[in-house]
Amino acid sequence: MQTAYDAPKGADKTHWLIQYFLDFKVLGDNPPAFWVVQFINLLDSIGYFALLGVGTLFLNQTIGLDKIHTGYTFTAFTTLITLSLFVAGAVTDSLGINKSLFIAQGLSLVTRIVIAICGLSPNLPGRGWIVAIALVISAPGAAMTQTVFQAANKRYSSRKSRAASFNIWYLIMNIGAMLGGLSIDLVRVNLQVSLAWIFVMAAAVGGINVVTTLLFVRKTATVVSEGEEPEPEADANAPAKGGLQILTEVVRESAFWRFIVLMVAVLGVRAVFAYMYLLMPQYWVEVIEQTGSAKTDQGLLQAINPVLIVGGLILFIPIANRFNVFKMLVTGAFISASSLLVLLLPWQWFGATMASGYFTMAVIMLAVLSIGELAWSPKLTEYTAAIAPRGQEGTYLGLSMMPWFVAKLAVSGLSGHMLERWVPEGRGLQMLCSQEISFWQRPEAMWGILFVWAVAGPIIALVLKPWLTAGADLEPAVNATPESDNKFRNWALAASVTGLLAAGGFCYSHAMQTAAPVLGPDGKPLPETVRTAQEGQTCACWSRDKASVGVKVCKDSKPVDIADEKDVKAFSKQCLTDWYANPAATCTKLCAQLPATKSELPAALGERRQTCAAKCVGLSAAPAAGAVEAGYCAKRVVDLE
Repeated sequence: MQTAYDAPKGADKTHWLIQYFLDFKVLGDNPPAFWVVQFINLLDSIGYFALLGVGTLFLNQTIGLDKIHTGYTFTAFTTLITLSLFVAGAVTDSLGINKSLFIAQGLSLVTRIVIAICGLSPNLPGRGWIVAIALVISAPGAAMTQTVFQAANKRYSSRKSRAASFNIWYLIMNIGAMLGGLSIDLVRVNLQVSLAWIFVMAAAVGGINVVTTLLFVRKTATVVSEGEEPEPEADANAPAKGGLQILTEVVRESAFWRFIVLMVAVLGVRAVFAYMYLLMPQYWVEVIEQTGSAKTDQGLLQAINPVLIVGGLILFIPIANRFNVFKMLVTGAFISASSLLVLLLPWQWFGATMASGYFTMAVIMLAVLSIGELAWSPKLTEYTAAIAPRGQEGTYLGLSMMPWFVAKLAVSGLSGHMLERWVPEGRGLQMLCSQEISFWQRPEAMWGILFVWAVAGPIIALVLKPWLTAGADLEPAVNATPESDNKFRNWALAASVTGLLAAGGFCYSHAMQTAAPVLGPDGKPLPETVRTAQEGQTCACWSRDKASVGVKVCKDSKPVDIADEKDVKAFSKQCLTDWYANPAATCTKLCAQLPATKSELPAALGERRQTCAAKCVGLSAAPAAGAVEAGYCAKRVVDLE
């Protein structure tokens, strides 16, 4: 029998390459309902990953929560998503794909509209609480959306096309994530409008998905390809099982608990993806934006992972079945864990300035993370669905998230504390402008601790391999000829060696660079980390307002009748220019004219003005800046807000 990679006798030696692309034809077995679900998957991913990428910045910068309470809010959001996954799968199996998808997308639509309104209404009382509650309410919808997609992938594909179907789903999800990431920069950098517009966009795509679900998603029987035996259908006369009964049967199966142990082993690796929206946005602000005097293309950074996954999966789909599932999981997990090691290296190896160095480190880290993800993540999902009995696909996916629930709860809850400990406001400028920041005060210490946790998982999985793989069919579903297999391995080895040599040469060339000393305003050399005149000016601004008192007072003193983004920036720029020119006098003046908030009593306003005035004590010792420098410092702050 000829397999997908067995070249027929007399075939040209290039036939394996032709066959490589012909293997995509297996998706022809899938019905139209499969492609409708993938369209919904694309739009949902655009909205979800865009709001996830800016969620912490939105809560911190737009809504006004501090880092710790931002972390707590995301803890509630992500925790409830995982809690919902415990039962969302069973509900999906019970209600069916079309009803479950409508409920999930409808809930997401309503909550996104509420959050968008709160973000665009700065004077709305209690909007912080409203946003937090809306996020929590949206969590079950996000959880059910994922279980519906998994159930649809299996129900709408044959056994022959199942691996390609799961990879296509993952591919489309990452295309959506890529577009969602790029939309962040469109809103934040190009249009320079409120981050609330990300939620407006997310609500719009949610509305399209609700209509699409109503019109085009219908109940469809499980797909069977030509030559396959149909999977046994449930007895029509048998009483329907409820979600709780399905749940009880699944947790009694030993194969499921082996899978749970494997999931525990790779928790540290999976947590890296949570860092991308919990830790990295604030981290990039401090080490790239604050030190580089320009907004970072955070959306571009967030898009690197899905872009590489999209490109990699296009090549990976036809050969996905050639490798042992367990080996792919462990190898990919180890590669993804190693991505954090990049963030521990000296930034001087990667750029001439601190901002460029950390930006390059971020790009390399995300590239390594994506290569590992490409190897293990699709196979993890495929394996979960493969071991699930018919009618229990969603339940298996939901229950397999139990360990992830614990990890996300810990990571989310501690994220704000980790940021306050290792990436507080001004830490990047301290690292650039001061020589007194030790390793354990830098973000590198945080990444080092998280790296140890991540890399320990794949090692433990290797040690437990005989037990973890007992009784499971993890061998490749498609056999390759030795000739084609060797060609692929040789190509992969050559590419890996070339990549390592290129990366090593790049780091070595930057490590050998020397920078001329930059003089500060007092004529003395600044730390070696300061390498350009612009960085010297940035450090001069920082030295005049290390605690960001001016930024906070100017923000509080903004008149309540100013709402337009351009007017707010004009007020802030003039206010900060006055501040840098004469900190003490400007501080006293601004505190005395702080405007009252809605429903604020005169006594409360007076107390707030006194608290503000207390910050002005001692500012007379702060050096005043000249007109040009004061204007530069003010523009720099406003441009980064």
